Amino acid sequence: MSAYDFSTTTELPGVGATREQLSMLYTRYHLVARHCEGKVVLEVACGGGLGLRYISRRARHVVGGDIDEKNLRLAWEINQGQDRVTLCRLDAQSLPFRDWCFDTVICYEALYYLPNPEEFVREVRRVLRAGGVLLICTVNKEWGGFNPSDFDTLNWPTVML
Repeated sequence: MSAYDFSTTTELPGVGATREQLSMLYTRYHLVARHCEGKVVLEVACGGGLGLRYISRRARHVVGGDIDEKNLRLAWEINQGQDRVTLCRLDAQSLPFRDWCFDTVICYEALYYLPNPEEFVREVRRVLRAGGVLLICTVNKEWGGFNPSDFDTLNWPTVML
């Protein structure tokens, strides 16, 4: 597991955000919620778990996973009492789940932290059921407001699904 503290790079409850940030966060989870109706969903690198409750309103069950313990503690605090949300510590490149157990896998704003994104995609293929969906959102490094993270792997891969 990671020795880095990724809690410094994620949206956190109670921390101020711009209208644009909140709009993007809402848009991402609103989009994914349509792909979660009645499904078993995994959000890899869920950070502070801000979207898990929103997704769980439509999903049959949601698993939020992150490599960072601080992020998971925050996710647990804001999602406690949600019977359709489970949290676990995980490495995105070695998912601790049996084959074919999820209908939807989500990875928002985390692909560029992975040393080997191709391994992540292989793992997702393994845990997705037939007809399953992987939804990835990642930054456009050419965007004028892009602020690279110290944890970025800087390899900016093109991953073939």
